Amino acid sequence: MKIEFTTDNIKPGTYLAEVVSASETESKAGNPMIELCLNLEMGGGKKRVHYDRLTVAYPPKIKAFLEASGMLDQWEKKEIDARTCVGKVVKAVFEEARSNYAKEKGLLAELETYQSSGKPTPKPLDDIPF
Repeated sequence: MKIEFTTDNIKPGTYLAEVVSASETESKAGNPMIELCLNLEMGGGKKRVHYDRLTVAYPPKIKAFLEASGMLDQWEKKEIDARTCVGKVVKAVFEEARSNYAKEKGLLAELETYQSSGKPTPKPLDDIPF
């Protein structure tokens, strides 16, 4: 099957998403933040790249991502490492766009939260003992 990347506007719904990269940075307000690059499965063999930010200014989204990706222990330790996010597969829940930013950009939906995909995430190569 041929996989195409689409730039179509994301519609409200739930999409399977894999974190392909993550980096630690600061928000404009100076708060610690993790920027995620997600590959969304749009159906029909189409994928889309979507960027999201996990920032201490909105803890519910951080907790939802960590819970959905099986990393809730990082929430309890209050220590999150961007490298451990890469390769995680979650469901990204998009709801109808309500923010002024989204409306100005003509977006139909915004990423609201994360849910478990029900799929195990493969272990990174450096965790395999041989």
